[in-house]
Amino acid sequence: MNTKFDTAVGLVKNYLETNDYSYSIKMNHMRCFRLLEVYLADEKKPYSKILASQWLQSIKLELCYSSYKTYRLALDRFDTAYQGKKIVNTKALNEISDKYKNLEPCIKDVLDTFLNGLSEKYDYPYLQTIKLSIARFLDYLINNGVFGLEGITHQIIYDFYKYYKHKSYKMKDVHNNCIRKFLYYPAKLFRR
Repeated sequence: MNTKFDTAVGLVKNYLETNDYSYSIKMNHMRCFRLLEVYLADEKKPYSKILASQWLQSIKLELCYSSYKTYRLALDRFDTAYQGKKIVNTKALNEISDKYKNLEPCIKDVLDTFLNGLSEKYDYPYLQTIKLSIARFLDYLINNGVFGLEGITHQIIYDFYKYYKHKSYKMKDVHNNCIRKFLYYPAKLFRR
């Protein structure tokens, strides 16, 4: 195609590798760029965001929802790189993972012990979801002056629920369910 197109592809590829995206995400991005390049060559037109969007809409019915979503994100990242702008890290797990890493060791130990108790019950991806949901919740508690079980009130849980936004109600339910599991854990410890 052209140097600017290839440079933008390279920048997106580097971004994905630097931020530890999965192999499948990287491959879907590269497949999207190859298909876009073929489309532009067939049309004998240079890249533009409008043309890329039209192309994606033209193949939308051929893609599963997951691929469509990845292609749409890939094209957004590509356009950012093509325009010479910095790609902003949209990988939410990085932010939440940092919340886990920054927890106090004693709090992290409680969370790890809780997760170990669930390791036979749930698969690794769901355990990661639980871990990251709870890390976000614990970070919220600490930032709001709650450092122990006695500080967890209905109000702080309600405030957390209102404070955190999610892409969908389904995702909010998943995260809230993870937190519910964790809140039940200390209650079990204190029962005799």
